[in-house]
Amino acid sequence: MKSEHRHELQQNELGKLARKVKPWLEKHGFQVAGGLLAVLVVAAGAIWWTSGAIQAGSAGWTKLSIAESTEDFAAVAEKESEHLAGAWARLRSAELNLENGILETFTDRELALTDLKRAKEDFEKVLASKVALPPAVEERARLGLARCLEATSDGDVSPAVEAYQALLTKYPDSIYKKHVEQRIKELRSDEARDFYAWFHSQKPKPPDFRKPQDNLQPTTPADGALPPAATTPTTNEPQGESTSPDAPK
Repeated sequence: MKSEHRHELQQNELGKLARKVKPWLEKHGFQVAGGLLAVLVVAAGAIWWTSGAIQAGSAGWTKLSIAESTEDFAAVAEKESEHLAGAWARLRSAELNLENGILETFTDRELALTDLKRAKEDFEKVLASKVALPPAVEERARLGLARCLEATSDGDVSPAVEAYQALLTKYPDSIYKKHVEQRIKELRSDEARDFYAWFHSQKPKPPDFRKPQDNLQPTTPADGALPPAATTPTTNEPQGESTSPDAPK
């Protein structure tokens, strides 16, 4: 689906679901749902890659530097799978799919699950990479994986909690520490479990666009008939009399 179409659907449907969610949020607190939306935010301290890691003249880094879309990053990841540039590219592809997936959960659940699945698989591939990963890459991949598990939770938030905890176990001084600790605390609450159980049951769909009615017959005159505007105008003259100026009197 083209990004322009996605954006249009998101704008049309997000407000509708937000109105439905509001009463529940007023009862249980915005901090729970806030965690869902927080998956769109990457900590300001994160960077794409360190200058010391860039190898001058590397084709992979050059491709990565000009990549813009999810598809661009995915292509670099496949071609540079044995190099660090490929790991960075796969990480960015995963993060963009995660962002799209979170937004789409409010407008198109089926499409959201597709993008979130792709994101989860890519985060897992980054973590399983044979390339030595710098902490910046691994931390973001672990954080992204935890966010995917949270966003797709059906009320059982334990997989997400475990993933967040794994990040802190591996990197106790992570730049994401404060945020992760807060998410773990909130996910362990009854309110969070209730929210995700309810949210998982919601199945928003994009509006149906009117399709061409190919089976309808065209509204044209019957064969041989003239359209109304082309018919001979009627007169009040007696039938049989000629109105020609040359007719005999």
